[in-house]
Amino acid sequence: MRSKAIKSLAIIVSFIMLLLSITAGLGPVKTARAEAPFDLAATIEAASGYFQKSSSGVGSDWGAIGLTRAGKKIPDTYVQSLVNRVKYSEAEFDRVTELERTIMTLSAAGQDATNIAGFNLIEKLYSSNYMINQGINGPIFALIAMDSGHYEVPADAKWTRETLIDEIASRQNEDGGFSLSVGNHSDPDLTAMSLIALAPYAENATVKRLDLISDLTQWLSLKQSPNGGYIITSWGSTVDSSESVAQAIIGLTAYGVDPTGPDYTKNGITLIDKLMQFRMEDGTFTHTMDWPMSNGMATEQALQALDAYKLFLEGHGERLYDFSGTLPGLEHIPAAPVKIRVEGPEPNQSFFEGTANAATPLEALKSVSTTGSIQLGITSMWGMVFVAINDIAYNHYENDYGSWSFAIQRGNTWLTSSDGAMDEIPLKTADKLVFYYKADNTEMIDTIKVQPESGTSLNEDHAFDIVVNKMTMDWSSFTLVSAPAEGVNVDIVHEGETISTQTTNAQGTARFDGLTAGSYTVSVSKYVPKSGPDVVHKSMPLEVRSGIPPIELPLPNGVQPTITIPSDDRPYIIGIADSDSQKQIAITIPQQNQSLVMLNLPPNTDLPAIEAKKGNLTFSIAQGTQLISGDGSSIELLTSKNKSDSVLISRVNSLIPSGSTLNRLSEVITVGGGVGRVEFDSYLTLTFAGLKGNQAAYIQNGSPHVIQRFANDAEGLASGKEEYAFDSGDDLIVKTKHFTDYVAYTTQTVTIPSVPTPHATLSVDKLTINKGYVLQNTSFDLQPGDTAWSVLKRSLDAKGISYKSKYYASFGSVYVQAIDGDGEFDHGANSGWMYNVNGIYPGYGSSSYTLKDGDKVEWRYTTNLGKDLGASTSQWPDLPDDATDNEVPPNNEQDQNTDSSGSVNVDLNKHYSDAKQIAAWATSAIETATSKGFVKGTSGKLNPKSKITRAEFAKLMVEVLGLNVTAGAASQFTDVPQNKWFASYINTAYNSGIIMGFENRFNPNETITREQMAAIVVRALKLKQSSSSVTLQDWDQVSKWAQADVQTVSALQIMQGSANRFNPADSVTREMAIVVAMRAYAYKPDHNS
Repeated sequence: MRSKAIKSLAIIVSFIMLLLSITAGLGPVKTARAEAPFDLAATIEAASGYFQKSSSGVGSDWGAIGLTRAGKKIPDTYVQSLVNRVKYSEAEFDRVTELERTIMTLSAAGQDATNIAGFNLIEKLYSSNYMINQGINGPIFALIAMDSGHYEVPADAKWTRETLIDEIASRQNEDGGFSLSVGNHSDPDLTAMSLIALAPYAENATVKRLDLISDLTQWLSLKQSPNGGYIITSWGSTVDSSESVAQAIIGLTAYGVDPTGPDYTKNGITLIDKLMQFRMEDGTFTHTMDWPMSNGMATEQALQALDAYKLFLEGHGERLYDFSGTLPGLEHIPAAPVKIRVEGPEPNQSFFEGTANAATPLEALKSVSTTGSIQLGITSMWGMVFVAINDIAYNHYENDYGSWSFAIQRGNTWLTSSDGAMDEIPLKTADKLVFYYKADNTEMIDTIKVQPESGTSLNEDHAFDIVVNKMTMDWSSFTLVSAPAEGVNVDIVHEGETISTQTTNAQGTARFDGLTAGSYTVSVSKYVPKSGPDVVHKSMPLEVRSGIPPIELPLPNGVQPTITIPSDDRPYIIGIADSDSQKQIAITIPQQNQSLVMLNLPPNTDLPAIEAKKGNLTFSIAQGTQLISGDGSSIELLTSKNKSDSVLISRVNSLIPSGSTLNRLSEVITVGGGVGRVEFDSYLTLTFAGLKGNQAAYIQNGSPHVIQRFANDAEGLASGKEEYAFDSGDDLIVKTKHFTDYVAYTTQTVTIPSVPTPHATLSVDKLTINKGYVLQNTSFDLQPGDTAWSVLKRSLDAKGISYKSKYYASFGSVYVQAIDGDGEFDHGANSGWMYNVNGIYPGYGSSSYTLKDGDKVEWRYTTNLGKDLGASTSQWPDLPDDATDNEVPPNNEQDQNTDSSGSVNVDLNKHYSDAKQIAAWATSAIETATSKGFVKGTSGKLNPKSKITRAEFAKLMVEVLGLNVTAGAASQFTDVPQNKWFASYINTAYNSGIIMGFENRFNPNETITREQMAAIVVRALKLKQSSSSVTLQDWDQVSKWAQADVQTVSALQIMQGSANRFNPADSVTREMAIVVAMRAYAYKPDHNS
């Protein structure tokens, strides 16, 4: 639809060009220049850096495309965020251009847009009912998106490539260009974008008939201004923008036209020259030279234009948005250990505080949800992920429009949702992550400090100030800055009770009277009824010390100051300032000094070189090291500890491997002290002079950890461990990145005599009623915690003999009512069952009598309150009315052999051809499980040493617990199809609260780990968290979400480790799983009150 005037003008211009150059024709020249007129690679590198330095490592979808075409790998976390947009919105997009941009970006990342989280985005596109709601933008980018991965479109689709071309063509203006709506002034950006879309279709009938390519290339030449760019009218003013130039370059190169050719050179200025005029000194680009400042949109479009120009110069005919060739791939972002808090909008809604290991904030939140600490829901709106936590979702309070947001404290820097989405920003080690319900004005607490002493400690009976700063927006620079938090509430909490509350003044300060010595919590908040809070709740520990305050020792002048601590056993503190960073400080502490010598170190700044010596001990910090986490205000220097402390010795003993014993503690020192863990970005050095060959350990929060030894410093450094040890000459060297208690110790090899497995014997008789023995004297292995009741129950279960019992909460024990058909009162008013151990009738409940090696247990039936057994009649108490019944009928399985006494024996060799592979410690449990039909094997085999899957263990627990299996129950998990054998068991277990999945998946065919099994057992038995202390050598290897469950099953001895290790990540064998399941089976009736 070109006008004759424009056609004539184009012919005149072409004629002039013909006179000037014989290479010029009626259309633009499609030849490549040998090279760019500047360092193109360096220019692309600088522009790429702008996006790579962004919080997400990409900046935006267009930035991701620009980086990909620059040969840069984009973070896999960003790609996952795109998948999340699709998954959680169920592929519903508010605008068709958002769908198109998502397809293009995913294609650039090497993903198949026909299958993203199970959704076919290409089908969504060619079926769209909103294609033209955004004018010509929809058809243009639909065509580009379809071509980005050479995606197939059915011939009968609503929007084929041909119909899209026809739609674009129908919107051409009279002057040959394009605009958002037909009839408006043609726009260089939309004209160029039309050329990008139509460039591959020069041979299309519509394109050829209307001569569209020629129109577009000529328009971009004719409308180019004398200064080499494009002048457009925007909001009543004229603008010479970099984005129009960038789009023209991308469009021309898409058709193979040189943007530096004569058609696109005005007064010696080519389109490339013009684009470079917008380049800033830092390598970014500005929108317009009238306001020269770095601009993200201008930079992302300039980067793509430079990428397109580079592809053009390479001469392979490759277009910018065609991602069907070789791509650079993705950069894997590893999970990082971070601290995480989840703060709700109301008081007492601190839902979680702990640690997580994740790549993004959303993944960290998901990992917390797997522990059961929070309930998490995820959806997507407006191209963003939204979460609901514990049923608190977007717009929780009517018309407050609040939602869950997040913030990351990284050293002195804060990152928030304005820096990227919660599923985009990669986390880094030592990040502090906070999720909170955000209203419009909700702000983060930045720092909480104690004055007159900084940090998290002070001396008792001294008045003090709490100074609070918050992060607030500086609208002049659009950055978050730290400022006094006026009007927030500061609570001092002791043992869960708030003992004092003050409100901060204009300087963010709250004054408190002195406190007695002890441990406190400072809690800062300002909640608003029926809305998000004004500030996000934050707390910190506060230690109030007894005794005299430390004496401050100033640093002497000079770059190499030396300080000698007086020998008066008074506490001293040496303050280090930011300005001391270039100094080399030497500190000498008298060897017999028992008092505290402390440093006050500034955080997140280069520290000076510091060396402290105390006798044979040396502690040193290398110059330039930074304190990155924790309270550095009162760092203890080489405080000697009591080497005879029995608790300390016990903790170190727990580290000693089998076959060795602790010889002596050579040195025990504290470096750090105070509250919490103090971490550095570089290694600190502890030298134990003369202790070559010693082992090393550290003790953090009461938990001991071995420090691995290496042959030398280089090997230790290469290991990447946070701490390591090695010998240097006659000295033991420990390198560490954190402060705590450190121990040097020696061991010696010992010969440990073999310890026989404890045994006991059991008999059950009805001799008094002339029915002989139910069980004759039977020897069996004692399990930890076995009682007179548990061995009876285990033996009766194994033989399939019936019994009936009651659990009395008042006595905390079990009362046996009947065995093998004979019960209390069956043979007279005074008849019933009694037990003795080694001939003595204890007179209290059998489940309270713990057995030891060699015990002989007899269960006997009496007809006259024990007189016929030689027992005292005073043993029979009045039974209260608070009992829970438990009745086990006889097991008449076909494959059991019954002897003359009525007992049942299971021959495992008749059930399983591989019975000989069953470990001795598992035999009894497997006999019981087999007799009760819980375990049947497969093809005549048990495969006891094979790993058990999550699905198999779920089935085993359902069987053991006697749950009613409902066939055809709706599955909660996407990977549990109803046609699989395990579906009904998994659904039953899920509906009973025994199992949990992750992201709607159960992973049924994965092998179950020991810590996963522990969690399932705890949920199955509804166990309360044990308060008993359990010391495990590998406690730090237990996942945070599983620690409470591992502690519980270990304390109750339902699961046991080996050599003081739980091995939480180990897979579980079938025989091990059966033993644990049968312990759960035995435990439930004993303790179900």
